Amino acid sequence: MRKISVLCTGVVLLLCMFNTQTVKAQKVTSGDLTFLKGQKSINVVFNYSGLKIEKETDAEFVAREVAERNAKEPGTGDKFKTDWEKDKTERVVAAFKKVLGEEIGIRVDDPDAKYTLIVYNIDLTNKGWGNKISGGNPASMNVDFRFVETTYQAGTLCIIQSEKVRYMAFTGTLSQKIQGCLEYAAKQISRPIKKNL
Repeated sequence: MRKISVLCTGVVLLLCMFNTQTVKAQKVTSGDLTFLKGQKSINVVFNYSGLKIEKETDAEFVAREVAERNAKEPGTGDKFKTDWEKDKTERVVAAFKKVLGEEIGIRVDDPDAKYTLIVYNIDLTNKGWGNKISGGNPASMNVDFRFVETTYQAGTLCIIQSEKVRYMAFTGTLSQKIQGCLEYAAKQISRPIKKNL
């Protein structure tokens, strides 16, 4: 009997080590994905102009963080800003593309592809706190995806909205939480995309 309880405890702890990811709602709000039939690649780009972190714009958030961090320890705010911009343009984008590419099975970084997926209106509604072991509140995000023709990005072929995409891990920086939410959102949008390829 003791062995079973130890085994069950071990299994529960192992399960707790994995990240918690959920999404409340995802819907196609405009158009459809039938145009993707037969495509062997797409392009993915990020538009951070609508990025919000708990009601602050990206610029407001960065300015506040830089000022607060530099006030505590000179230079740390400037380092934060450099790391933040690098994470947004390199790490987050690469992680999203990796997950989406693995899920749909086609190339997702082809600038010559007929269609481009634009990731935009990234709104981190809750930065989250705590972790899987002690509990807490996961990071939560709303994000929109828009398919356009690569050569004519003014026209929209399809819009997909993901609401309350959630991510919780043991630890992590804010950019890692954004990355986790977007990785899970990539898994979710891959389903309707894959059905239409």
